[in-house]
Amino acid sequence: MRPWVIFVAGMYAGAALVTLGFQTWVRLDQCYGVGPCMISLAKGVVWSAIWPASWPVFVAGLVK
Repeated sequence: MRPWVIFVAGMYAGAALVTLGFQTWVRLDQCYGVGPCMISLAKGVVWSAIWPASWPVFVAGLVK
């Protein structure tokens, strides 16, 4: 695998982990009950995986 691919994947994973930590911190503060809390945290995991991919789209929109 090429070094730049490993670098980009590492940066993406790092951003996802930071986002997951933030999402967990925000969502735990708003949790009430086991069921709704688990659903909220699951949404945080999904959002953490998707969110870093939105930044290139956002930056591309700013450049144009």
